[in-house]
Amino acid sequence: GAAARMAREMKEAEEALGQALKIEPDRGSVMIRLGQLALETKEPKKAEEWFRKALGGAAPELGAVARRHLALALLRQGQVGPAVKELQETLRLSGGQDPEAKYLLAAVLHETGQPGEAERLLEEILAADPGSSRALLLQGVVKIELRKSDEAAELLQKVIERDPGSHWARLGLGIIRRSRGELDPARAEIEKIVQETIKSKNPPSWLSLDAGAKTARVAGMPAVVHGETHVFNENV
Repeated sequence: GAAARMAREMKEAEEALGQALKIEPDRGSVMIRLGQLALETKEPKKAEEWFRKALGGAAPELGAVARRHLALALLRQGQVGPAVKELQETLRLSGGQDPEAKYLLAAVLHETGQPGEAERLLEEILAADPGSSRALLLQGVVKIELRKSDEAAELLQKVIERDPGSHWARLGLGIIRRSRGELDPARAEIEKIVQETIKSKNPPSWLSLDAGAKTARVAGMPAVVHGETHVFNENV
């Protein structure tokens, strides 16, 4: 089946990368790819080991990639504090100019109950890249949590203009409608979106889904949405 074929392909890729590493033992890019493969095969501890090895001798540009992925591996193991420290260090070394690390840090801070800090980081991302759909979406969710409904609606509407099928932007707007007293249409729309998401063959990427799940928690949506989040957290 497809799962067995994927497993074989992963194994072959790992063996090929292992051979490349024998030829160039200090090649950071190969170590990073081996770590990525370990993440894909749900082996976060093994991934962590590869990313730490890559950090040992990687060039600065590869070091940033390794450190970001190390943070992901740590998050997969539930080590939120160490992951935050790695992301903060990545930002420090880049002079605050690493948008990937900044976005991931904002998402983690949001999920750990620090929406104000997440809002600040997302403002920086959007100042540099106003069209970033994922930053617009997460910032919209953050604004909902901070009870800044008008600002949230504007951000989420921008997401929908770029992606009319965005479940999570629509969900956020439904929550805002409910907060404004439009209870029945808001409830109907939210329930429709949740069902569409559960049935979707192409669910959003894990960070977008995290943002949506947090929106669902704000809305008091069913726990199955949260379960979907954990599934997709395993598949970056």
